[in-house]
Amino acid sequence: MTRRPSALEAASARGALLAGAARAFTAALQIVTLAVLARLLTPVEFGLMAMAAVFLALAQVLADLGLGSALIRFEDIDHRDLSGAFWIAALTGLVLGGLGQLAAPMLAALFGEPALVPVVRVASLALPVAALAIVPEASAERAMRFDLIAWIESGAATLAAAAAIGAALAGLGVWALVAQTLALAASRAVLALALVRFRPSATLDLTRLRRLRRYAGDVFGAGLVGFVHEKAADAIVGAGLGAGPLGALSVGVRVTLFPVRNLAGVLARVAFPAFARRQAAIDRMRPAYLRLVRLVALVVFPAMAGLAALAPRIVPVVLGADWLDAVPVLVGLAPVAALAATGAANAVVWKALGRTRLLLWWGIVTGLLTVAALLVGLRWGLSGVIVALVAVRVPTPCAGHAISNRLLALSARDFLAAVGRPVVASLVMGAAVASASHALAERLPAGSVAALAGLVLAGVALYALLALLLARDDLRELRVYARAALDGRAAEDPA
Repeated sequence: MTRRPSALEAASARGALLAGAARAFTAALQIVTLAVLARLLTPVEFGLMAMAAVFLALAQVLADLGLGSALIRFEDIDHRDLSGAFWIAALTGLVLGGLGQLAAPMLAALFGEPALVPVVRVASLALPVAALAIVPEASAERAMRFDLIAWIESGAATLAAAAAIGAALAGLGVWALVAQTLALAASRAVLALALVRFRPSATLDLTRLRRLRRYAGDVFGAGLVGFVHEKAADAIVGAGLGAGPLGALSVGVRVTLFPVRNLAGVLARVAFPAFARRQAAIDRMRPAYLRLVRLVALVVFPAMAGLAALAPRIVPVVLGADWLDAVPVLVGLAPVAALAATGAANAVVWKALGRTRLLLWWGIVTGLLTVAALLVGLRWGLSGVIVALVAVRVPTPCAGHAISNRLLALSARDFLAAVGRPVVASLVMGAAVASASHALAERLPAGSVAALAGLVLAGVALYALLALLLARDDLRELRVYARAALDGRAAEDPA
């Protein structure tokens, strides 16, 4: 019999439902926006923005300084701590915005794209504004006010999409993507400050923040190496192959990472404050970790299996004929994204247990492996890059789970039992859909919307049937937690 969730678990489930609803809306909006922009802009224009995004992603890590996670994890945080962190983030964002103006010519020289200079300079104006949202959002997460996070993210995404599509329809080219970046940063900062109602004090007291610096420093370092892990491919492909191949890679990565960022990211974000409250109770964290991994596997694995199976049909229908180079990117990176989704739970566990030094060194090792593999794979063009990413990023999440299992005294058998059924159901469904798509290739070409819709519906129905047969208990548990999220009920044993 499935037990009822505790009070903390019910709060986490409710947070996951609210944040998940916002992310579902955001994901649908992003897919529509990407589909529209892909037909209005060229791969080269997407590639130019991806080059600029290398600097912007690094700047976002630098602006946070690891303080966001520290403010969530530590229990004795008050308004003085939040105010100090706010002013540090604001000052750092201002410095980074100025740095973007100076670094633009160097980035253009690195990538061999003179047109990159104004793109980086204008897009860097988003950095001081985006920094203003860091502490208000951390404060909302700390209080588990994921309803506020939901409004912030969905509202900002809507305004950013409107700005991007409007600029693209006006024929502004790459500047439509820059407008999206600026609108997202501005609307997110305004909404965060307005909805969270955080008002920093006028004084900056650094003494209280010193106790956070080791934890924040390790998280910051892990964020830096995470940046290398995430953006190394863009930097290497952009410098070695140019804006066109980088555009195909960046759009392919966006599509495959939708489930990671919009489901696994939500669950990890909701789980961290809950896990942090259980940092002294491994026995309570262990089942929560298994539930997190199981839920992610139940939803993300079939999505990625279907994406890989139907990529030759999805790209011409959704993105257009100019993006056929993105097909092998989707096929190759689908398993990478699936494992990255479950791997997000590892960082949650390590941070909640205070093992930030492990997180830092893990990022260093995997980042170095990624860079080395990419440099080797670059010799064979974009296909070699994809093989390199698969070679590194498929085994590393598995090794990360082995470490988490050891920290939580969890057996490999129990872990495999949690993810095994969704994996089997997803592989069977993916193979069946791929076979059906191949059989229909002569009568219904790749650009057929009806064929794609029919295959998607068939895949969903087949996976639902397999899940009922193989993972009935997982679905029952998901239903229990969804009910707890809706009505707020909890067991009598509060966590």
